[in-house]
Amino acid sequence: MGLAENVLAQAILELKSSNAYRLIERYKKPLYYSPDDGSPKFKGVFLDVESTGLFIPEDKIIELGMVIFEYGADGRIFRILEEFSEYQDPGKPIPPHIVKLTGITDLMVKNRQLDKQKVFQHLNTADMIIAHYANFDRACLEAHWPDIPVKPWACTMSQISWGEEGIESAKLEYLAYRYGFFYEGHRASTDCLAGVHLLSQVLPHSKERVLKTLLTASQKITFRVCALNAPFAKKELLKARQYRWSADGQGKHKAWFLELPEERLLEELTFLWEEVYAYAECLPVEEINAKNRFSKKATLKERWIESLAQCQELLQ
Repeated sequence: MGLAENVLAQAILELKSSNAYRLIERYKKPLYYSPDDGSPKFKGVFLDVESTGLFIPEDKIIELGMVIFEYGADGRIFRILEEFSEYQDPGKPIPPHIVKLTGITDLMVKNRQLDKQKVFQHLNTADMIIAHYANFDRACLEAHWPDIPVKPWACTMSQISWGEEGIESAKLEYLAYRYGFFYEGHRASTDCLAGVHLLSQVLPHSKERVLKTLLTASQKITFRVCALNAPFAKKELLKARQYRWSADGQGKHKAWFLELPEERLLEELTFLWEEVYAYAECLPVEEINAKNRFSKKATLKERWIESLAQCQELLQ
């Protein structure tokens, strides 16, 4: 190690030992995260889509990145197995603000096509597909390939309670900063590597591994209740209970909807019947699990509930 390297190494040690500074280091892919101890391993795919915009019915994929990695049931990541990154010609000019954001130009994607066979091969062998904005990434892929393999999905942005962990923003670049590293964002493969690195970290308050917390959250079954044909006068009441409007048909119905855990379903249906409708109403309830969560396809198992007895039957 030369003189300059020695000076830099000493400066890094001093900065790390001081409470007056926070040191942020450039991401560097490790040889491995955890040594192989012979325990059972699963295959994860961290996936990221770059597109011409956020309006899925019209915008198109311009880049798909995937990082395939090994992990254990306890949330340990062992090693990165493979990286995948390909461009896709959207068939129209890339908007200037997307070029500025991603650095991807029309020339870079010209006549390029995603290798469907290779993408599906990776997805078919995955035990879990993870994205930082799975609600968007999964919908993009389903719009591009309606026959995409149905696999369990998880989302590092929405299924980790970052706020409860004392982290103010769930943006990937900000999370990286809070964990002491930085990277060049908005390129699919780089975002995926940063995402896997984030999964290897430990949450500041709960002290759980990020991936372990995500696996636990993804395995929970929730229910989506649609307040179909709710009176307009009840709009503010529904919004106050965190209902969202499904203008794009999310959950099959254009209606106010709420996703909630199993233990709250009876209470919520009672509220709707007593406070919103004030008369008997048959309501759609959809079961959501890791395989259909974030999907925009009609894959949810839907039940129409018109009484608490039917709801109890559903939960049995």
